[in-house]
Amino acid sequence: MPGVKAIGWYLPDFDLVQVSCNLTKPHEAGVCEVFTRVQELAEEFGFEAPSSELIGCIPQSQFTTMTPEELGFGKLKPFEGNRILPL
Repeated sequence: MPGVKAIGWYLPDFDLVQVSCNLTKPHEAGVCEVFTRVQELAEEFGFEAPSSELIGCIPQSQFTTMTPEELGFGKLKPFEGNRILPL
């Protein structure tokens, strides 16, 4: 996807694979689109991508088709709504 730098690795302590994505052009590939694509790719391999985690802050404008809850924010680590910027 344009403007997405991603890497994945297996975490044996949790028996899961983590996919880390940096969105360098979020106006071209936003958080909702990237999360959906990771879910699609996981399904192709017979797996699920049930949640995501936000590092840092995110503009409100990124929630185009999904809410923070639908993106899975807060499932693995606590998520505070003050990290959503009113932009």
